[in-house]
Amino acid sequence: MSIYNEGVKTNIIDPVYFSNQRAEFRLESDSVYLSNWRLLNIGVTGAVGSKTYSGITGAIACIKNIALYDNNVLLDQILDVPKWCGFKSFNNSNADSQDLESNLRKSRMGSCVQGYDTVANGSETRIDEWEVRPALTGINGGTALGTYPKDGDRAFLRLKEVFPLLNNLNGFVDTSVFRELKVVVEFSDDHTEFLKSDDAPLQMVQPLLVVDEVVSDESKSRVGGFSGTTYFSIENDRVIVPAITTASGVISNVIPKPIQQRTFNINGFNNKTVGRMLIAKTPLNPATYTNGGSVDKVGQNGSSGMMEEEFQMRVGGSSVLAGRGITKESERLAYLNDTWGTCSVPPFVSGGTAFFALDNVNRGSIILGGDKDLNVTDYIGLNVGKYVESLEIDYQRVGNYIFPNAGTPPPDTAGKTANDGFTDASPLNQALQLNIFCEVRKAIVPVAGGGYSVVYN
Repeated sequence: MSIYNEGVKTNIIDPVYFSNQRAEFRLESDSVYLSNWRLLNIGVTGAVGSKTYSGITGAIACIKNIALYDNNVLLDQILDVPKWCGFKSFNNSNADSQDLESNLRKSRMGSCVQGYDTVANGSETRIDEWEVRPALTGINGGTALGTYPKDGDRAFLRLKEVFPLLNNLNGFVDTSVFRELKVVVEFSDDHTEFLKSDDAPLQMVQPLLVVDEVVSDESKSRVGGFSGTTYFSIENDRVIVPAITTASGVISNVIPKPIQQRTFNINGFNNKTVGRMLIAKTPLNPATYTNGGSVDKVGQNGSSGMMEEEFQMRVGGSSVLAGRGITKESERLAYLNDTWGTCSVPPFVSGGTAFFALDNVNRGSIILGGDKDLNVTDYIGLNVGKYVESLEIDYQRVGNYIFPNAGTPPPDTAGKTANDGFTDASPLNQALQLNIFCEVRKAIVPVAGGGYSVVYN
């Protein structure tokens, strides 16, 4: 018999503190909760005009960081929620992205063919749109933001997605063990992280925490005593890949394809057991993901693909991958899928390079008519699966410098110099931030006399 039939009540908890910067929720002690916690009512109000949330994260990107504490003891957290939850929106089946997450998150992932581009290409040989059901994904269904409440403009977040600990407590959270539980939400102050345009002033809507409490004695008796648990918490680190510039002196006069190679020492995971890794490549030039005053589909919360990327990793000086590592787009996508599971990948959105109008040159050699909604979910994922004493990442890409010749293919480049029409503005040459998320093995260990310790395991 389901425990829901034996005495479970649903509690809707208001924050004990709420502002435009932060919300804090507290749970009662000496209670038993199911671990399926939910955060509701995520969103903003106060914008003018027809505004929509970020296509990849929806309204979830309003949250910058989120943490679970027992008094002042940090149990679990996610820093940089927009980028992590951006990937988790992508880490779904196409059907779930279209029909479920679009309504819960107010995102626009999932794809279907939606006609031809008859304006820019009269032969009707290009797909015009890959988004689906845009009316369901905007704030207030695509109408102007206004005073709460409005139908259809608030998001829902399963807290197991950001607190892996909740998956490892055998379905129950016992506050006789964790006596002063609190959930702390920090909101983003960067409107471009979650809106298609920067509007001010904005007001965060007060979120709600929903938990199911076990209330019957018989059901509580099934919980048993707490004997400790292990879990993989998500921790992150980041490094900067500098821009490829003509000043670097690596531009060939004949072949304008400079190779950039960098090795990074990643110290955030030293002396920890690491499971799966995810790398999101964030462009540092806002022009990459903005168009006029509007933010494009995924904004800064996706992962931009570069040209001819290679990736290798070493743990304790030993290579994790064979040979040169990941050297092809297909390999990168295969490793990602094998490591993290199903991802919904529209055409050219993952592992396909594309130019946009900034370069103002012939683009036929890459993808005809590329735009800023292509090549924006090109993640790197693999399983480390070992204790890390030291971690190094080798990253390589090829820059792209083009002689702008009024939209025509360049002639023979022999004899030209690096300053003769080259552009540093290409998104393929820009500086990147590698956001590195890793599962880190932790344990909650009971101690003699009561209480517990949180340790790296």
